[in-house]
Amino acid sequence: MGSEQIDREAAQWLARLDSQPENEALCAQFESWRSADARHAAAYLRLSIAWARMDRLRALSAGQSSIDSDALRAASASHRDATADESRNVLGYQWRRAAIAAGFVLLTLGVLVVVNSFSGETLTTQVGGFARARLTDGSTVELNTGTRLTVHMDDESRRVELVAGEATFSVAHDPARPFIVTAGEATVRALGTRFNVRRRVESVDVLVTQGTVRVARARYSDGPGISNSALVSAGESALIAATHIDRAPVTPALADRALAWHHGSLEFESSTLAEIVAEFNRYNERRIVIDDPDLAAMQIGGRFSATNPDGFVHVLADFGIRADITDSEIVLRRASRTQLR
Repeated sequence: MGSEQIDREAAQWLARLDSQPENEALCAQFESWRSADARHAAAYLRLSIAWARMDRLRALSAGQSSIDSDALRAASASHRDATADESRNVLGYQWRRAAIAAGFVLLTLGVLVVVNSFSGETLTTQVGGFARARLTDGSTVELNTGTRLTVHMDDESRRVELVAGEATFSVAHDPARPFIVTAGEATVRALGTRFNVRRRVESVDVLVTQGTVRVARARYSDGPGISNSALVSAGESALIAATHIDRAPVTPALADRALAWHHGSLEFESSTLAEIVAEFNRYNERRIVIDDPDLAAMQIGGRFSATNPDGFVHVLADFGIRADITDSEIVLRRASRTQLR
C-alpha cells in the first residue's frame, strides 16, 4: 500500500473517531488498523499534530495581524508540551476535526518549511529551509534544506554550481544553450528535462524524472572524447563517485520517497533508524543521537514532517524507544520494562 493511500485512510479514521468518540467497536477497529503497520500509526499521529498546529496558528492570527517568528516558536513549544504525554495514546487526542483531508494537511506541512534568501546569482536555504525560484531562462529550481547554488547564464550556456545541499531542476528547452550543473567534480548536462541533484561528502546523486541527462565525473568539456560519463534517462538514477559512476533503475514509489522533501516530508520504506536519524538531522538544528548501537539497525517505515523531529520520536515509543529531549538534542535509548507498561 502506498503512502498516499495510508494518508487517506488516516484522515478517514481521524474524521470517524471525531464524530463517534464513544463508539467502542469503532475504536477497536481503529486500534486494529493502527497496529497492523507502523506506517499507519505514524500517518495518524502526523496528521493529528498537523491539524492541531493549524488550530494553534489560526488562534494566534485571530488576535494579531501577523504571526512573528517568536510567537510561532512559542506556539510550537506550547504544542509540544501539551501533546508529549498524549502522543503514546493516539486515541487520547482532543483536537480531531471531521473536515480534515490528507492532501490539505500535507500541503500545510510543506508550507511550514520556509526560510530562503535570494541575492543576485546566488540562491540559498538555511537548515530546515525550502525555496523555489524561476530563473531568467524560464527554468525553475527547488532548493532543499541547507542548499547553496550559484547561477550564471550567457548566450552560449546556462551554468549552475551546486555548492552544497540538494536541488531539483526543471529545465526550459533551449537547444542552443545547454543547461549544466556542477557539484564538485560531478557534472550534469541537460537541454530540457527535470532532474534532482544531491551533493554528499564523497559522491553526488542524480535522479531523473523527465528527459535525459549526461553525467560525468569531471567538469564537462565541449571537446571530443568525453570519458567517465553516462546517459541517465527518466526513471533512472546515478551515483557519481571519485572512481566510478553507478546507474540504477528507479521505481515511481522510490522516486516519490526521494523527492518527498518537496512537500516538507521525509518518507522511508524499511530504512534503518540510523539512516532516518541522519535525514532528520539534515533538516533540524537540534540533533537526534542514538545512544544504543543496537537501535541503529532497527528498520522503520513511514512518512514524517521533516522539521518535526518531536512527532517522529513520539512514534518511536511504540517500538520500545525512549527519547530524552533537551533544547540542544534528542537522545534515543531503549526503554526500560517499567516504561513500556
